[in-house]
Amino acid sequence: MKKLLLIRHAQATHLNEGNDFSRDLSLKGETDCEKMSAHLKEQSFIPDLVKLSSSNRTRQTTQIFASALNWPSEILLDIKSLYMADNASLLAEISNTPNSTNSLVVVGHNPGISELCTDLKNNIFCDLPNCALVLFEFNTNTWSDISGTLGKVLWQSSPNSKN
Repeated sequence: MKKLLLIRHAQATHLNEGNDFSRDLSLKGETDCEKMSAHLKEQSFIPDLVKLSSSNRTRQTTQIFASALNWPSEILLDIKSLYMADNASLLAEISNTPNSTNSLVVVGHNPGISELCTDLKNNIFCDLPNCALVLFEFNTNTWSDISGTLGKVLWQSSPNSKN
């Protein structure tokens, strides 16, 4: 069995000057991360590996979760190609995960992260708001085999709804 937790980064500041890649979390984004970290702690989910986009907002989102949940820095893998990655790129990165990893977190951006969620829900539409979490379980021992037909959603939650 493989478990995959998808996290959409928390709310970022508006793009005024500079570039999108460098945007920081807003105060609301930081608060939402703290709230969702507490919710994740209640679920007793512990990742073996965390793959995140290397943008500022995904790094900051991940750091708040890592700090609140005592995730060691060695399991945090900063991957530049996950920045604004589409569904196929996200799935390819997940497929490249060592099979010795049983629980994986991917922290990413829309629209790719919501499109991936939709595919893994076997084409049930998924539009993840900022800082949303979706935990999937797949009846396989191989990351390259994951698909919507093999998996099920264990739970889904966002800062404005605790499902």
